[in-house]
Amino acid sequence: MPKKRSGGGLSPTQQAAKFLGVSVLAGAVLAGIALPAFGALGLAAKGSVESFDELPVNLKTPPLSQRGDVPRLVPPTIPTITISPGER
Repeated sequence: MPKKRSGGGLSPTQQAAKFLGVSVLAGAVLAGIALPAFGALGLAAKGSVESFDELPVNLKTPPLSQRGDVPRLVPPTIPTITISPGER
């Protein structure tokens, strides 16, 4: 005769209620752990926005770089492959 597991005398409804209770408890613990982390992340983002807002409005920008030209061959060379009839 096989041994019964401990707590195995529960009906399917009781098992579902137990599963739901454990799931809710696990969700509450996870939320309690994650909430401070996301709060700290929000405060860091708020601080960086405030420091960005403190920058002066009239920042000096350096002049743009000059355009450079890359010399090309005139006329442009197009590579071609030729196969003689005997090489096929």
